Amino acid sequence: MALYDIVLPKEGQLTLTCNGAIIANAKNKTYLVNKMRVHQDECCDVGIQCENVYQIVDMHKGNFVLETFKFPIGQRGNGQKRAPQGKNINFVIIDSIVPVQYSSCYAIADEKGNIITDLDLLKRLYDFRFENRIPCEITNKTLAYFATYLPVTKADFISSYGVGERVYDKCGEKFLDVIRAYIESKK
Repeated sequence: MALYDIVLPKEGQLTLTCNGAIIANAKNKTYLVNKMRVHQDECCDVGIQCENVYQIVDMHKGNFVLETFKFPIGQRGNGQKRAPQGKNINFVIIDSIVPVQYSSCYAIADEKGNIITDLDLLKRLYDFRFENRIPCEITNKTLAYFATYLPVTKADFISSYGVGERVYDKCGEKFLDVIRAYIESKK
């Protein structure tokens, strides 16, 4: 599971915590619920064996708890979104291509278990995210999706696993530039 560098919330933002640790800040409660589901899925994927208690808190009102969610050991959050139509995404953990600072590294496998992710592009995307300090909205699974399905347009990007219009506005074009340059270098 990735470690998040989260600052205290700005005025008007709510905070998502997991077992007391801050996971995300946002004005939109629905965004935080989706973030919680994705985080819970990541916990299950990497084998974390504990009960997670998530809370949406308004820290500007004396840590007032707006909502609490409990996930028993191994229960998924079902936070996956925007999987390609008619395709089953089979994420597998790999650790052979990236240094330790990247935490768990994912790739996508076909029905037979063969890795279909372009591992060279995946490494470039990890390096780009790390070197440019891209926020946690671009998860390891999202990078695996990019390195497999090669989005090159805004429409491709916002229909990718784990991202949308808001993430595109923040850093989408930068990632598309990396992918386009990689594709061009392979011609």
